Amino acid sequence: MVNFKENHWALLDLQAEALVDGYKFTATTDVPCHLFCRMSKVPPRKHVLPSARRGIYLQGDIRFCFVVYEDNEQEEAGDTLSHTWLKSNWPVCETRWFYFVGTQGETPSVSETCIFRYHFWGGPPPEPERLAFARFFNVYGATTALGRLVALAQVFWADTASKINNVFLFTKNNDSYNIVVSIRHVDENDLPLLPDLDAIVINLSDGVVAGGSEAYPVYKHTIPLTVNIGAMAHYAVVARELLYPPTFWLTFRTLGWNPDYPRDEGSKNYVVRYRRSIDGGNTWYPA
Repeated sequence: MVNFKENHWALLDLQAEALVDGYKFTATTDVPCHLFCRMSKVPPRKHVLPSARRGIYLQGDIRFCFVVYEDNEQEEAGDTLSHTWLKSNWPVCETRWFYFVGTQGETPSVSETCIFRYHFWGGPPPEPERLAFARFFNVYGATTALGRLVALAQVFWADTASKINNVFLFTKNNDSYNIVVSIRHVDENDLPLLPDLDAIVINLSDGVVAGGSEAYPVYKHTIPLTVNIGAMAHYAVVARELLYPPTFWLTFRTLGWNPDYPRDEGSKNYVVRYRRSIDGGNTWYPA
């Protein structure tokens, strides 16, 4: 007697994850099998045929069929319980129809699923970019000659959980001088904590003019730091010196400090306070 499970399978779950240019489909079945996603860009045709099902004669049994399709094999090799398909190059606002067929032990199975309909609206929205800079500032900022290993920190928080992809640092000099820029957690007194969540060494000579005046230009430095931040949690942007700089701007600035440059309208960042260190960022004091 043939075991029903040997040539039949059932779909238990189907998950769709939106990608930049399509979907990732993950199907789960009750028994191991090897599936194919039969996909069409043409709506399935519906027609009526007489049939006998389980002793019942149906004069108008509704059938659906694909007239143009392609079969896409699952990513996994062999018979599996989880089945994955990566459907890329899916044009925005295009609808597709598909269902699943498969094999068990390389033997074609009579099982198949219902027809699914998916419309691609476009990739997932980009995570909001948070700019951790003060909303209060003056025109030129303050400059001073700082000693070796001085570090400056700006404590901030955001109203929603998000991901920082870049930090923008504004200085009044673009000398060939290396500093370390990082993001850290802070303690209950808003003092920066080790270790760095992400850090990078930059050279101030990469700054580009972004405001100020002809006599006192302001230089903008784009720093690729990637950190996931939580809602209402405090963090610190830290800039640490390595040698004696000629001049270092004490105040971090917002991207929107100059009316000619756009603000980060998609977020609300609140600067709490500034901190200063004289031992390379190990011990901190009010700035």
